Amino acid sequence: VVLPKNLTDIVGRAEVMTHQGGFDGRVRIDISENELRVESRCDVGWFCERRKIHYSGPPLCFDVSPKFLMDSMGDGRKVIVGQRTIKVKMEGNEHVILAVVIPDGKEIL
Repeated sequence: VVLPKNLTDIVGRAEVMTHQGGFDGRVRIDISENELRVESRCDVGWFCERRKIHYSGPPLCFDVSPKFLMDSMGDGRKVIVGQRTIKVKMEGNEHVILAVVIPDGKEIL
């Protein structure tokens, strides 16, 4: 999957809502049919931004530290989506993120 060019900018905006303590310093990434959504929440508000992507697998989501995601993505935009994992390759290192498969019609928040 090729992620949006400005994903680190989007995650940076979402990170603002993690500093208030309500969402444990993490952002949520949802990947569904042709869409990527970045969300964060805190005691005083929330953030949600969507981007179109080319993806046709089952819906996935994961919570991740915004700093880790921005650092691990670097300038890379390609990730490998497995059945329950997302793998990011950067500068000879591989980072694997465990994702949750979302059952049809279910909200997980």
